[in-house]
This record gives sequence, C-alpha cells and structure tokens, in this order.
Amino acid sequence: MRVERNWVMHYGGSAWGKDKKDFFSLFIKPLIFSREYTVTDKINYLKGMNVSLEKLWEPLMKQHLVDIVTKVNVPVYFLHGTHDQQTSYILAREYFNKLDAPQKHFIEFENSAHMLTYNNEIDKFHKVLIEQIPDEVTVNN
Repeated sequence: MRVERNWVMHYGGSAWGKDKKDFFSLFIKPLIFSREYTVTDKINYLKGMNVSLEKLWEPLMKQHLVDIVTKVNVPVYFLHGTHDQQTSYILAREYFNKLDAPQKHFIEFENSAHMLTYNNEIDKFHKVLIEQIPDEVTVNN
C-alpha cells in the first residue's frame, strides 16, 4: 500500500498538480511549524497514523464499506476531488448514490485530488465548511 500511495502522490493523485517533491512543503512543514500543537502532539500524530494503518488497513480491505454501512441517521457530506486516485471518485459516487441518509450532498472539487486541504480549491473547501454545512445542518433540541 505504501508503494502504491508513493506512486499516487508522485503523479498528483493525492494533491492535484503537486507531486512527491512537494511533500515536505505540503505535509511536513505545516506540522512542524504549527503552534497549536505541542511537540508531543506532533509525534503522537505521526505515530497514530502508523498505528491506524497497521490496525485498520487489512480489515478494511477485506470488507466493503458499501456492504457494512447502508444507512445512517445523520446528514452526510461527501467532499471529493475528481482527480482523487486514493479514494476512487467513481466508487465514492456509487456509494453516495446507494447510501440511505436523511440529507446528503456530494460536493465535487473539479481541480483537486484526495488531499482537499492541499489542493487548488482551498477557498471552496473553506466556504463549504464555514458557510454551506452550518447553514444546512441544524441541531433540534
């Protein structure tokens, strides 16, 4: 999987229009220089990524989400880059169409891949998170 993801990143399927040489400035530099997290937080973040991969990858590859979760009782938003080569755009769209939810939205990012926060449509990403989703989702007490 790591070899596959390495090639996906190399050809821009993770961050559209960016390749492996951009990895440091996209992923490592923001983590290192983030003031919101302690050094321990940053180390645990990296450790957690590896633990999650070790524990979850094999079970997730043996089952398909579309067979496990067919219905949810909460609003669902899929934010998906059309150039995503890590999580297939076509399969994500198929799953979205089959998923039963009280409210659901599939929001396309036409100039992005998997890592939406590192792609060319960061303003659209922020607008969806700050304006669209809060305006559409309310909690009734």
